[in-house]
Parts: sequence; C-alpha cells; structure tokens
Amino acid sequence: MVRTIAARVSLGGGRHAGRHRRSRLARCAPGALALVFTAAVLLLNGVSPRDLAAFGLYLALGLALPGVLLLRGLRGAVRGARKGAGKGGGASGRTPGEELALGVALGYAVEVPVYVAARALGEPLLVLAWPAAVYVAFLAVPRLRRHWRRPPSGGAAAPRWWSWFLALVVVCLAVWSAASLFAANALTWPRAGASLSDMPYHLALVGELRHHMPPQAPMVAGEPLLHPWFVYAHLASASWVTGVEPMVLVYRLAVLPMSAGFAVLVGAIGHRVTGSRVAAALAVAGTLLVSMPGLYGGADGPLPWDGPGPSGWGDPSQMFGALSAAAAVLVLADLLKGRGGLGAWILPAVLLAAVMGTEATHLPLLLAGLALTAAVRAVRDRRPPWAALAALGMTAACTAFAQLVLYGGVRQAGAGPVSPLGGTYLNEGHFLQTVCPYLAILSVYGFLVVMRRRERPWRRAAAVIILGLLAAYPIRVLALGAGGGTGGTDPAAGRAVHPDREKVPRGALAAGRWLRAHSRPDDLVATNAHCVWGREDPCDSRHFWVTALSERRALVEGWAYTTANIDLRRPGEPVPPLPFWDAERLRLNDAAFRRPSAAAFQYLRDRFGVRWLVVEERRTPPVGDAANLRFRAGDYAVYRIPARLR
Repeated sequence: MVRTIAARVSLGGGRHAGRHRRSRLARCAPGALALVFTAAVLLLNGVSPRDLAAFGLYLALGLALPGVLLLRGLRGAVRGARKGAGKGGGASGRTPGEELALGVALGYAVEVPVYVAARALGEPLLVLAWPAAVYVAFLAVPRLRRHWRRPPSGGAAAPRWWSWFLALVVVCLAVWSAASLFAANALTWPRAGASLSDMPYHLALVGELRHHMPPQAPMVAGEPLLHPWFVYAHLASASWVTGVEPMVLVYRLAVLPMSAGFAVLVGAIGHRVTGSRVAAALAVAGTLLVSMPGLYGGADGPLPWDGPGPSGWGDPSQMFGALSAAAAVLVLADLLKGRGGLGAWILPAVLLAAVMGTEATHLPLLLAGLALTAAVRAVRDRRPPWAALAALGMTAACTAFAQLVLYGGVRQAGAGPVSPLGGTYLNEGHFLQTVCPYLAILSVYGFLVVMRRRERPWRRAAAVIILGLLAAYPIRVLALGAGGGTGGTDPAAGRAVHPDREKVPRGALAAGRWLRAHSRPDDLVATNAHCVWGREDPCDSRHFWVTALSERRALVEGWAYTTANIDLRRPGEPVPPLPFWDAERLRLNDAAFRRPSAAAFQYLRDRFGVRWLVVEERRTPPVGDAANLRFRAGDYAVYRIPARLR
C-alpha cells in the first residue's frame, strides 16, 4: 500500500517535472531558433565558425551575463514587477527578454569606460577585469549570490506569441542585413573596395581606438576626433578580446545584437506606454519598417533620409546610441514611478554616459520629456517632483559635458550631436532618426485610443492615412521644384555611395595588412590616395582605406568628415567635395608623389614625421629608388623612408 502511494506520488511528480521541462523548452524555442537562423546567415556570408564562436562567447560572458547580474544587483530581480500585473505582465513587468536586452545595453555602457582606461594604460586586455570583478563579487558576496538565478516572481511572463514575434523580428533583421548590406559589402578584396563609402571610415576609427587613447582623426594626422566615438571603443575592445578582425566586426557581427536589443527595448517601452502587447508589436514594426518621406532629399532639408532603416549598419554609432537611450528611458520610467532605491540611480547614470559619447541627439529629446514630466507632476502633486528633477539634472549634466568637454564646444561636433536643429551637417536627419521609435509608439498609442472609442471611425482613419500617403510625394516634388533640394549639386555628394567596382585597384587589403604587421602603431603614413575611386573630379574626399586597413595614421588621406572640413561648410553645400583646408600640407604631400625624389620624401619625414609611403601606383609615377620598397601587391606598393639620405 505504502509502495503504491509512493509510486503514484513519484509518477505524478515525474509528470509534473516533465511538463515543466517541456514548458521551459517551449519558452526557449523562439530565441533558440532565431539564434540558430542568425548564425546560419552569418556563416553563409563569410564569417568563420571560429570568429562566430569567439564573438558569441564574448557577447554572452563578457557583456550580457555581467550586465544582467549588475542590473539585478542594482535594481533587484523582483522590484520591476507588481503583484496582479496580469497575464501579459502589466505595464511594469520585465520579461526575461527585456532583462537580457537591458543587460546587454548595460554591458556595453560599462565596457567602454573600462576599455578607455585600459587602452590609456597600454594594456587593452585589462578590459576583461570588469566582467571578472562582477563574477567574483556575485560569487563571493552572499547577498548577491541569489541573483545568479532568476526567481519565478522576478518578472512577468509575456504571451507565447510575443516571444515568437520578437524572434521573427530578429530573423527579419538578419535577412535584411544579408540582403541590403552583406551582399554589397564583401569581406574580400577587390569586392570590399566597392563597399559603402562610410564603411571604411568606421573601420578606420576602430583601428584608431585599437591603438591610441585619446583618439585622433586617423585620416588627417593631428586633427582631433570630435565625432561620437564610444561605439568604436567597444568595437576595438571586442577585437582585442576575441581576436576577430575589425572588418568582420564592422561588416558582419557587431550591429546585429545592438539592433536586436533595440527592437526588444522599443517593444518594452511600447508596452509600458500602451499597456498592450499588440500595440507594442505595431510600435516595433513602425520603428524598423516604416520610412519617413524625404521631402527635400537634399543635404540641408529637414528630412534628408527616407527612414532609420531596420539594421543600423550604415552608422553603428547611431544604433549603439539608440540602444543605450532606449535602455535609459526604460530604467528612468521605473525610477520615476518610485521603483528602486538609491543604488538603482547608478543605472541611468551609466547608460546616459554611453548615450553622451555615441549619439548625443538623444539628450535634448530626453531633457524635454523630463522637463515636461517635472512640470506636470509639480502642478498635479503640488510638491517638488524630486525623482523627475534628479533625472533632469543628470541628463542636463551629460548634455553639458558632451557639449563643452567631450566634443570641445565646436560647432559641428559639439552642437552637432547635441542640438537637434543647429544647422550643422546632417544634424536634422540624425535628430529625426533619434525620435522615430518614440513617434512610432505615440502614433500607435493615439491610433489605439481612437480605435477604442465606440464609434470606431475606421473609414475616417483609413481616409486620413491614404491622403497622407498621397500628399507626401507631391510635396517633395514641389519642394524640389522650388529649389529645396541640393541646388544642382551631385545628390550623391551628400550621402554614402558605392565606388565604381570596375575602378577598385587590386592589392589594397594585402598592402594594408602587411603594413599593420610590420610597423608600429605610432608610425605615420603618407599616401597619394584622397578621392573615392571613380569620383575624382571633383574629388569626393571620402577615401579612408589606407587608414582603415593599416590601422595607422596618415599625414592626409580623406578629409570629408573631419571637424575642420565640416566647419568650413556653408548651408546648401555638401561636405565631401570641399577642398582640403591645409593647402600647404596637401601640396607638399602630393608633390612628393608627383615628382618622387629621396629629398622630397626625406622632407616629409623631417617636417611631419612620416615613416611609410602607401602608394596607389595607378595615380602617380613610380617611386623607384626614392624610398625603400618593402611590399607590393597588385596596384599598391609600400615603401619605407630611410632615416638618412643615401
């Protein structure tokens, strides 16, 4: 009898355990399938299994897990959810996916300042100290050990379809990235030479942050780097830790986890605002898939882009900033509702610091929202809204630091990233991309409010949508006809372009990699390449391949995106065709290649400190014996300038 009862109890417990395991497998299935699919896409597009595994381990163990542990330790695993939140988790619950996305964002935000310090000390691998310290603390301190496991009450369980929806979003991001970027931006030469013109610029900044702190603009020696550069510090750190080539990170790996985390956080914010998972899904779709009409289509129009795009590969800094800003918004939303103690305020401080160094156009948007929140609460509650004021002060401090210190107070890079309508190069477009996810959430919320009315004016809503779509393009035509466009300039001059594949020279990748392996990081290079291939007249100065592939600074290569060049721009004038501002430096550089002589190259060495020459031999006469030939590949040759004349 006793054995029978025990057997039944054991059988019942086994069935319960089996159902629990099947339930856990079902919850993990969407994420696992999205992960496997994304890995397959990357492997089919030139990423080696070794690089994929190394980057995956780095992302999981070096960023996500320590970030989640810090999030739980500072915020608490249970405080984000209220009892009785309901099946969907309520507007305040934090699902495992949201916690993971917040952990990744926090991991990025902590990694950057640690890497900056490690690079300044000359030991970049010391960046690994921060995840190691987190693991030691959460293993050694008894009250922190509980955060290794997420208790069942620690967050809300989202509907099953929500997990599948987010998995589908990740799959779409991978497919879109493969179709729009991977296919047109190869990892092998000469196909890589036809990449989008901004891609080697990003690659050059990664190389600069791999070897120097504080950084400069590597394509023009001595020029300060006042472009938001925190994302390049992250990429440099990832390259040191994983051993993955910067090109593979920039062209294939780095942006996908940022864009996936961003999508999850937009869904979380949308759910907090609307209280509906369906509305949150519409907000995510609107953010990633709906384009804004480019009404003017020129360099100075208030809508110079068609939309943010679903992946962010063209500007990793913007995607990094969007992820950090969304995480900061979500954390501040909890703090403004009184969830979390003093320790939880560390989270928005760290996240806002990351926003400050990546895409500071988020800060004025957040400032305006917090100021409005503080004003409304002060009137409503008739007492000082201390939480809102603290958040406002924190954001204002980050804005001031970005404007006055990080970007030096200059017009294009100081007011540029911070001021939404400061009249600087492409600034308005960056601001519009910044507000896009929040406009999508508000649009969905407004639509939801209208549809919840008894009248349900479907025909009226449909008519308004159709009329808006029909009006968009006539407005653009009228604006262009009235002179609102580029004013007759080359429209490609104001946007990223693909060089002519037929004109890409052979051997650039091999020459750059050889120079990287046989020179010191502080060695200065001179080159005769300044213009995008096929766009020499007028010169499109977005040529960055020498610094991108060699990871060495150049006396002068391409100057399009440097601070001095953008500051010289007049309204309505595209930046890439502008002439180099230091005519004497450019004249001395180019004269040495047009009339090669040992004396000319020795002068570059004595006056500027040039040690190496990277020569695209199709552009100028052969260097011959004027310098020491060290390497030749295809159309490129690498020379070393001897210390003394022979």
